[in-house]
Amino acid sequence: MTSLLEYSYLMKCTDKLRADIEGNPEDILNECPWDPTGWSFIPLLDQTAVGSNYICVYDNGSGYVRCNANCTWTVPAGTTKVQFQIWGAGASGGAVQCCGGAPFGQNGAFASVILNACPGCQYVLCAGCANCCYAQPGESGGSVGQTSYVTGPGLCSVCAMGGCSSLYCHMVALHNGSYSCCRFHGNDPGQASGGCICASGRWWCADNSCASCGLMCHVCAASWAKYCGCVTSEFGGSGTSSSTDVLGIPGVYSQACWDTNIYGYYHAAPVIDHEHNCRTGSACCMTWTSGECCGGCKCHGANGIFCWPGQGHHAVHTMSENTCYYGESGRGGMVRVSWC
Repeated sequence: MTSLLEYSYLMKCTDKLRADIEGNPEDILNECPWDPTGWSFIPLLDQTAVGSNYICVYDNGSGYVRCNANCTWTVPAGTTKVQFQIWGAGASGGAVQCCGGAPFGQNGAFASVILNACPGCQYVLCAGCANCCYAQPGESGGSVGQTSYVTGPGLCSVCAMGGCSSLYCHMVALHNGSYSCCRFHGNDPGQASGGCICASGRWWCADNSCASCGLMCHVCAASWAKYCGCVTSEFGGSGTSSSTDVLGIPGVYSQACWDTNIYGYYHAAPVIDHEHNCRTGSACCMTWTSGECCGGCKCHGANGIFCWPGQGHHAVHTMSENTCYYGESGRGGMVRVSWC
């Protein structure tokens, strides 16, 4: 049943995209940002023309891909076009206890902008940091990923915000911004079912063998993990923040579903790559059954898991009383600049 619900939901989003194919690209991207079908609306420099003319600024020294990075870049002579692609840092999650867990954290937002080049002009590229520590049992754990941004000539406030893994925020986004309760659950509007939200909203704990009350869909929060910015008119833009000089996708919360046995799955939201395709492996699905304890701090970038910028923390789950498990950090942000 859960597979059918998930399939129907994704098909509904795809149908919406098809119906709006001639519509406003920004509206289409915001309607279903977890569906890579719409990512083709985001402008992209010809990668053949770009060739090796690019640099990526992110935490690539520790192997964990979770810290920040920055540099100053000068536009090379002979350049006519420049593109900045920006990933906000992914959310970090808390440790879990007893029967319960934390789904995959919210991805950071993504922003892309192309402008006319100014050879010799300098830009500051700053990739935001995710929480660099793993939360221990009993701790709520930090959750907010930092904003990544670019500053320099022709740009106004171009950035991509980091993700927030709070289950409270997830519920507010899932229930149209007007929902508030102490339960983590799907489509059932009642407050008496679903998992109890614990530790400042960082994880959920089972209560009376409660199910998730339906599928918790992929969803983005209108008030968090956004992208923004514009390009001034002398660099080929409109100069207004209400334009589509900058396009991208907001940060997305993951899916979740479990039954009255607390058997179920967490499904991560996909991460966009530099060619505006889905990063292979980013939209993974973690399942669990009786006696299992999985995910969390062992699933970090240094182990080759989610080893790209912008992804929210790996899910974590426990299945027995008084069991504790460390949380996991999100992945830091990145700025990629390419030119031709």
